[in-house]
Amino acid sequence: MTEISRLKVETAAQEKRATELEATLEKQKAKLEANLQAKTDAAFNEGVAEATTLYEAQVLNVSQKVWELRWMVALKETRVLEDHLVYKKPPKFPSSDPGSTSAPIESEARLEVAATKAVQTEVDADTEAAA
Repeated sequence: MTEISRLKVETAAQEKRATELEATLEKQKAKLEANLQAKTDAAFNEGVAEATTLYEAQVLNVSQKVWELRWMVALKETRVLEDHLVYKKPPKFPSSDPGSTSAPIESEARLEVAATKAVQTEVDADTEAAA
């Protein structure tokens, strides 16, 4: 075999090896890109889930505060005295969980308002009778 033939064979073998290495490199690059995309998506989804959880907690907190303010306004409009027990512990905001129902809470609140109105009516009647 001549020197030129041997160099051609070596060159062909090296070119074949370079092609194989390039293919392996492309596979690894694709695998790394897919892994990076999966981790990016997971981090994004985790961030969205955390933000959603924080948002839901804030909405629930605001809802409770609004509920309490509306409760206080209702008590003032029904002329319940401010030192009455009902002012100290307003009912909790009805749950928005699909498994729970707010009907018992609403019924309890209505009963409590009705009882408070009755007590206030008695107090008003006693005040008018004394005057």
